[in-house]
Order: sequence, then structure tokens, then C-alpha cells
Amino acid sequence: MKPLRHILSPVVARIREGKSSIPVAQLQGASKALFLSGLQREAGRPVLVITAREESAVALVDDLRFFDEQGALFFEAIVERPILSLPPWGVLPFEADSPAISTVGERMRFLYHLISGAPGIFVVPVTGLMQKLPPWEAFADAVITLSPETAIDPDHLAVRLVALGYESASLVSRVGEFSRRGGIIDIFSPAHENPLRFELFGDAVESLREFDPESQRSLQSLATAVILPVKELLPWPKHRAEPEGVKLTEDIAAGTPAPGAEFLAPFLYRMDTLFRYLPEESLLVLDEPDDLRGRSRTFWEKILSGREEEAAQGRSLPEAEDLYLDMDRIDTHLRSFPVLSLSLLSSSPDALAMDTRSSASLGVRLTRLPGTGDGDDRRPGDGAIAGLVEKLKLWREKNDIFIVCGTEESRDRIKTLFGEYGLGVETSRSGVAGPAGPRPVMALIGRISNGFSWPALGTLVIAEDEIFGAKVHRPRTQRSKASPFLSTFKELRPGDFVVHRDHGVGEYQGLTHIAVDGFETDYLTLRYEPDAKLHVPLYSLDKVQKYVGVEGSAPKVDRLGTPAWKRTRERVKKDILEMARELAAIYAVRESMERPTFSPPDTLYREFAAAFPFDETPDQQRAIDEVLEDMRKPRPMDRLVCGDVGFGKTEVALRAAFKAVEDGVQAAVLVPTTLLADQHFRTFAERLAPFSVRIDLLSRFRTKAEQKETLAGLKNGTVDIVIGTHRLLQRDIAFKSLGLLVVDEEHRFGVRHKERIKELKKMVDVLTLTATPIPRTLHLSLAGIRDLSIIQTPPMDRQSIEVVLARFGPRVIREAIEKEIERGGQVFFVHNRVRDIDRIAEFLRSLVPAARVGVGHGQMKDEAIEMVMSDFVSGRLNVLVTTTIIESGIDIPAANTIIINRADRFGLAELYQIKGRVGRSREKAFAYLLTPAEEVLSDVARQRLRAIQELSELGAGFRIAAQDLESRGAGNLLGKQQSGHIAAVGIDLYTQMMEEAMAELRGEEVREETDTIINFRASAFLPDDYIADPSLRLAAYKEIAGTVSELDLASIADGLRDRYGALPEQAANLLAIMEVKIAAGRARVARIDAGPKSASITFSEDAKVPPDRVMALLKRSSGKIKFVPEYTLQIVLPDPSLATAAAAVKKCLQELF
Repeated sequence: MKPLRHILSPVVARIREGKSSIPVAQLQGASKALFLSGLQREAGRPVLVITAREESAVALVDDLRFFDEQGALFFEAIVERPILSLPPWGVLPFEADSPAISTVGERMRFLYHLISGAPGIFVVPVTGLMQKLPPWEAFADAVITLSPETAIDPDHLAVRLVALGYESASLVSRVGEFSRRGGIIDIFSPAHENPLRFELFGDAVESLREFDPESQRSLQSLATAVILPVKELLPWPKHRAEPEGVKLTEDIAAGTPAPGAEFLAPFLYRMDTLFRYLPEESLLVLDEPDDLRGRSRTFWEKILSGREEEAAQGRSLPEAEDLYLDMDRIDTHLRSFPVLSLSLLSSSPDALAMDTRSSASLGVRLTRLPGTGDGDDRRPGDGAIAGLVEKLKLWREKNDIFIVCGTEESRDRIKTLFGEYGLGVETSRSGVAGPAGPRPVMALIGRISNGFSWPALGTLVIAEDEIFGAKVHRPRTQRSKASPFLSTFKELRPGDFVVHRDHGVGEYQGLTHIAVDGFETDYLTLRYEPDAKLHVPLYSLDKVQKYVGVEGSAPKVDRLGTPAWKRTRERVKKDILEMARELAAIYAVRESMERPTFSPPDTLYREFAAAFPFDETPDQQRAIDEVLEDMRKPRPMDRLVCGDVGFGKTEVALRAAFKAVEDGVQAAVLVPTTLLADQHFRTFAERLAPFSVRIDLLSRFRTKAEQKETLAGLKNGTVDIVIGTHRLLQRDIAFKSLGLLVVDEEHRFGVRHKERIKELKKMVDVLTLTATPIPRTLHLSLAGIRDLSIIQTPPMDRQSIEVVLARFGPRVIREAIEKEIERGGQVFFVHNRVRDIDRIAEFLRSLVPAARVGVGHGQMKDEAIEMVMSDFVSGRLNVLVTTTIIESGIDIPAANTIIINRADRFGLAELYQIKGRVGRSREKAFAYLLTPAEEVLSDVARQRLRAIQELSELGAGFRIAAQDLESRGAGNLLGKQQSGHIAAVGIDLYTQMMEEAMAELRGEEVREETDTIINFRASAFLPDDYIADPSLRLAAYKEIAGTVSELDLASIADGLRDRYGALPEQAANLLAIMEVKIAAGRARVARIDAGPKSASITFSEDAKVPPDRVMALLKRSSGKIKFVPEYTLQIVLPDPSLATAAAAVKKCLQELF
């Protein structure tokens, strides 16, 4: 066993001798990254690695980062260095489309670190290397460096940012946006993990800090900040004269270059290659040179044919050689640098062999032989883990063994599993033993492509996937770009419906600025029937919610001053109480029932859980834990699991079913459609195959003979789990020992079937699954009368969907379909017009003759849709042309490309849901948003498409659509009558009323909140020149009005100062009035009025004011405070200022309560 630097010394020696070509062989899996990581440390120079494919580059970067994060375990010293990749543009050569800003941002960060000279490891796929870049000097000129005391002209900076590709936004939350608010400028530069905020004093930078895009609050101060361009068509004074008809320089300056203008850059200046950006001392590495050369030849042909197709349409384009390098020119550049060639199998006699092996070849994969039915002995000790543990014990005599796990939960599971077989697993480097004795096995958290064994190094690295089977891992960062502090009020637009708790449903008409007696403030103006207006003061905005009904239905606007709204509220309250009592009674009956408890999870269960091909999300793990906890209680389980399609509900059911079968009872899974039954059957069969569990299917896809056999198996107990449609509810079904019933989408069954389900539920443990989400607040209200689990964490790797914005054209469509079919996948083509959907299908058949195209839409009969979907699911079709009405519950892992025609006609949330149909497997997924030529799009449509291209989470806009779904989910859960009530009062007020009903059931006192009317002699509002964007101003008002403590109010004030600068007098007044309102609400004060000489506090009739304290207060005040009729205290004021009046009122209330 040798240290890594000794193994690398022959390679380093050849580099130092000036050898131009150094072949290296036999580097398996992630050993390549460990080799390169050590080599860069030893050589002390920048390393550029060129891969054949983009996927290889991404995997290599992940491997390199893993070894850097775990540096102390593999290297003698920890080194800080950049590890970056240069992604290709992601658009077809010469296509009239531009790369995504996020992609350009990554490329610019790569180039910046490369030219800064810091030794690091830089990875580029050969397709990225072939693409030329802006001139080195133009890029260097475009980089802006800021530090405190830097003098800048904010107007000039804004103009320059636009020319560099930045877009002006009211709220900066993603790369490529900037915002200017007086002396505060926010910018999200790709050079930094977080956006930047700098404050000016005059024309100099006074402070420079990073801020959190979610909360918009500052994080830490910076000494310097770097602003990089987010477009590759750069402004440069030394540009060439433009050809006739080309006006690139004007467009660049205005920030409006046409889509695909980047391909015209050679008209402006001579492009540079990546080699021009490389430091002279760089070391170049070719990863699998033969594959790399083959890939470059294929891509060069695509470049030439792409230019030819586009030029044939009359576009003026530069020559291919002006924008791209072919392999011959790359070889010419390579001669200027030392080059390492990494080949798994090298034919060169000079190759330095590293002699590594793949860990998979050592036989670490767990396999379990199928059992023999009833006689199968399932003792945990007979598991396949025992054999692996013995191997590990043997290998650790000569190797450090590292098992790399995707999550903390996986690491802990492996530690427990191996511990049960007598193998200790360490989780921290403190456990690493000295040279004597067996070495410890370590479980690390991270991500590597594949494990390896390196005998000379005495190291064995095993990926968790290689033991339990491939997993789809959670992305490294799960950071939402949404801003939680922004309520749905940010999205409120004039004409939207709102609900006022006291007055009912009205129509929002905007903010109205009103002056009374010379004092100004803003009001929320609502329209009621018959054309009456209600001006809601800022301090009462917490009584107003955006209306979200059932299925987004438009509500009826109420009339002001009539008892109709009061009657509606009373009726809803009465029905909610009645329903809550019924639910509570059912729950109480269930609680009194008893059955034998299920056993806790054991080794066999943990082995089954470890084979789950995804990392559990936190919500999913919580749901699993809650289900298992229910099963261990003596009363039967009745739990509802809510979560969108693909969020992992099926695995929750699988864990419960496995535990049931392991404990000797049968499980039945009831689904509403044949397709869903078929899908669940395949999923269950695949997951349970190694564990000797017999699963059968009952649906009309099964022959009578097969159904008869299944029925017999259920009766004699040889069938462990049955999955079926309503066929399962027929009276001829008899189980030997049914212990668990799983019901998927119960609301989709008919009334008769629901009654039969109710009968079955009385006898067994029940787990109900639903894909329509419910609001978390409703979930909390129902706690105690309904066992609910909500899975809200997004599906695994949903963020890996690459969104391509493209114009409709045969080239891009053909490329997308052929690429997916070549890798054995399937394609959704969404075309939302039934009248010409068949014509589109014919167009696709002629465009891609290899495609097997089917059509499905909402106007077809159910049987026809089912048949088409069945053909698609089974793979008989590989392209499905469909409207948006596709069977949403069906999960098709092979469908990893979705093409959405006329994407500009869809809403943001609709696009989000449609693209979510792909990206559920380990394959990289693509979503193509097709539009007509982009110049005909409205600004709103273009922004919407850019938003979905740039963001994996859609923020506030998506949350509103999610509320629509939640309303539907609440209606499904609680029944038809309650759906009507949700439609009448909106989901927010309904949920609030549900909370009050539950409190009443628990015997708690429920008192109506006091809405204190406040009149102070002061202007109190947020001025337009302080928060210019009306939606952000409204959101700030809503946040201020909803505050319930002085501490929260102080935090809001800090946030306003951080984002917008010092508080103007009117904003400070508003916060001071809100502070009084908080104190007044606690004291049940009905109104507060302040005049020039006195202030009065009027208490509500139910206020519990201690009489002894009132008397003491009056006595101490020496006549300055009086008690007057109508529960009112009157305070004499020394001056008419707001500060004096507010302080006097607060002091008075503090002394009384």
C-alpha cells in the first residue's frame, strides 16, 4: 500500500520532463476523480479535463467535489480550489434561440475563474470546447469589480448592466436580474452564490453585502464583489463594422438582441477559443480520447447541416469555422500544452497503468433469491447482507473501506443494518484506526458516479447504489427561489376577488391614497354590490384574503350593509361544527377498537427500505414513520396520505404492505382505474420481487382464468398482496387474513363503491392515498379527529429537467424526438387543440419515420383513451400526441422528453405541472417550450416562459395555483357540502372557521378578534418613491397588518431598512400605529382616537378591564386621565405629535394589563 502521491509520482515526473503526451490507463469509476484531484495538488497548476459527453462532465465534477469535501480522508492537506464545468449552450447550432441565462451564468463563472489564474480543475465536454467564445479582451472589459469606497455612477451602471444581459426587476431572486431603489442596488451575478446588495452614499459604495433571495434579508458583508456578464454577445468598442441589415450593437446596448443573436457574434468581432483563456502552464486531460474524437466528428456534422438548414431559410449567418472548432484545429491547439490521455484500456506501450477495479465487479450488489411461497423461512440472518458483511470483514484487512451514501438517513440505515451482523461502521474521521489491526468501514455522505477498488492505494470505495441498486438522488441544493414573506397579496391585481371577514366577497380595485384633514394614508379599495366601495384601512388588512374557491370558480360578489354575508358565515360555521362532531365520533369509535399490533421494523424491513430507488424526501420519511407507528398501536390504522403525483405516496403504501405481509397478513390495494392498477402492479412486483412476496392483479386486463386463480389464492392465503379496481369490491372476494387495505383516490369511486369500501374499512388497517393536496393549515385543524400525512416536498430530481425555449420548427422537433428515441425513451407532445391534433400527429410521423405515434385527448371515449395510454405505458408507442388532459396519475419513467406546442398560451402553473410529467427516472429529462417566432409573443408570455426556463420552483405565482388545487383537495376530503362552503367563503376563511370549530369542540373559549379602529393625527403609509412596485408595497402592507407582536414588527422594520433604505417619516408613523394596534388588540380595545390635545381609548363590551387597576391609574395620573361614559379613558396630551399620543396610549394599556 502506497500513499497517493507516490502512485502519482511517475505521472508528475513525465509532466516535469516536458513530455507532450502521457497515456494513463485502468482508472475505473470515481478513481479517475481521485487521480485527477491528487494530480492537480502535486502538479500545482490548472487542469482542464475534456470529456466526450456533457453527462460525463457533470458526473466527473460531482466526483471531484466529493473528494474535495472529504479531503482529510484521502489527502495529506486540505486545499481550497475551484472545480467547475463549462456547459454547452443547450441550443442547436445556428438555431434562432438563445441559451438560458442560468447556463450563460455558469459559463461566465467558469471563464472568470480560469483567467484569474487560480489552480483548479476545469471540466468541459468536447461540444463545449468546439464552441468559440467572445474575445478574451471583451470578456475582461465586461467584468465589473466593486468594493466599499468604489466610485460609481448608478445611471451609467444600470445602462451597462442592461448591455451585459441583466434584466431590471422589482424583486431580485435569480441570476441575471438587478433592481435599483434609490441609493440601494441589488444584482444577482453568477460569480456569487447569493445576490448582492450595495448601498451608495453619494456616488460611492458605502456598504456591500450578500442577501438571501428567499427572505430578501442581508446575510454578510463583502470586501469585494464581481459582476459578470449573463450574455455572450458582449459590448466591445473595438467591434467590426456590421454587415448591412445587421444592428447588433444597438440591440446589445438596449438589452434587446433577437433570439439566437449570439450566433451572429462573428459579424462583430473575431471569436476566441477556450485555449486563449487558458493559463500557459495549464495541464490538459483527454478523457477517453477515442470516444471524444467520435463525438466531435458527429457534432461537427450537426453544425454544418444546421447552418445549411438555417441559411436555406434566408438567414444571414457567419461560416461554421467562425463560430466552431473542428477536431483538427483542436489537435493543433493541444500541441501547445502537456496532454494526459485517460483510457480505460490503452493500447500504448508507454501507458501508466493504475490497476483499479470497479467495486461492482467485486460482487457487492445485494441479491435475494426468490422464496418458495408458504415454506419460505424469512429469518433476517438468511439475508444477502450476511454474505456482504463477511466480504467487507475480509477486505478491511488490507483496505480502507468507504461506503458513500446519498443522505444522512441512508448512512444511518447502513450503519444499523451492518451493525446487526457484527460489522461496526464509523461515520466520522475520528474512528479511523492506525496501521495495526483491521481498518474501520466508514459511511460517508456524498455523491459519486461509481465505486472502485485501488489495491496499490489500499482503498475500496463503494457507492450505496452498488449495494442496493441505482437510486435517483436529491439534488445537491433544494433551495427554493420563492420568497416566503410574500403572501398571495403580491399577486393581487385589480379585478381579483377577495374575502373580507366582516363584509364578504368583494372585488379588489387597487390602493387608494386619501388625505383627511391634511393627513395622508393608503386604503385597500374593494367593490361590493350594488357598485358600493369599501375603503379598508391599512391596519385592518389582516381581515382581507385573496379569494380561492373550488376549481377556481368565480364567486358571487356580496352586498354591503345586508345580513346575507352574516347568514352565510353562520350557516358554514354550523355545518363545519356538525361535520367536526361526526368526524370526532368516528375517530372515537376507531380509537376504542383493538387488534394485534404489528412488529417494529427489523433487518428484513430495513433491507427492503434500503432498496428504494430514490432518496426519501423529509415529508415522505415522516409519512412512512407515521404509518409504521400507527401499525404498532393496538387500534386499527386509518390514515390519509396527501401528495401530488410522483411525490412518493406509493412507496409509503409499499412499506405498509411489506410490514403487513412480513407479519403474516394480506394486503389489498384498491384503485379507481385499470391503468392505475396496472401501474401499481408493476411497481409492487418490481420492488417486492427479491422478497418472496406473491402479488396478483384483479382488473379487466386479466382473463377469467387468471382472475379465478387469484381469487383462490386470496382465499387460501398464497396471494400476499392483491391490486385491483372496483372488481375487488365484489361479494365473491374472500381473503384468508386481510390485514391492510390501501385505497388510492377514494373520491373517484362511485357512491355504491364508497359504501362497500366503508364496510371493508371496519375490519382492517386502512391507508388512503390522494393526489389532490390539502392546505397544511387545514391539516393542522383536523389533527385529533383525522390522521393525516402531507407530502409537500417536490419529487426527486425534478430540478434536473432541462427546459429548452425554442421556436416551432422541424429541426428542433426532429432533434428532440430522435435523441429521446435513440436512448430508448418516450416523448409526450402536448398540443392543446383537438381540431388539428391528428394533423400534428401526421406531421410527426413524416418528420420522424422511426417514431410510433399515438393520439390521446379529452373528447375520446374512456376506453379509447385507456387503450392509447396502455400502448404508451407498455412501450408499443413511443410518441404520444395529447392535449393537457392526460391521465395524470400515470407514472411513465421512460417518458423523459416533453414537447409543449404554443407554450406561450399556457399559464405559469399549468406549464409547471405539464413539464412535471417527465424527469421521474434516472435519465436526464428535457422539456421543450415551443413558440411561434418570438417577436410575436407578448411581454407577459415571454417573461412567463423565461421564468419557467430559469426556475425549478415558481415562487408566489405557482403557490396561488397550488391553492386552487388545495381547495379542490379540501373539497374531495371533506365532501360535496363542504365544497360548497369553500366556494362560498374561500379556502382561507373556511380554514380559519374550521380552526375555531375545533377549538370549540375541545372546550376552548373562542372569541372574535377585536378590530380596533385607530385615528391618529399623522400621515401613515409607504410612499411610492420608497417602494415603487405596487404589488411589493401591497405585500409589505399585508405583512405589517398581520403582525401580532412587537418583536415581529421590529423585524419587519429591519427588513424594510435593509431592502429599501432608511424609513421615511410616513413609514415610521405606520409602524408606530401598528405597535399601538398590537397592544390594543390584546386589551380588547374597540377604538383609539387622538386629537391635538387628548387621546381616547374605548374598550369593547367584553373587555375584561381590572377595576382596581383603573382606579389606581386614575389616581396616579393627577387628573390627566379620566374615565368617561361608553367604556372610554381620556388622556390629556402635552403636544399633538404622533410619538406623544402613541407613547401615552401604550403606557396606559401596559399599566392596565
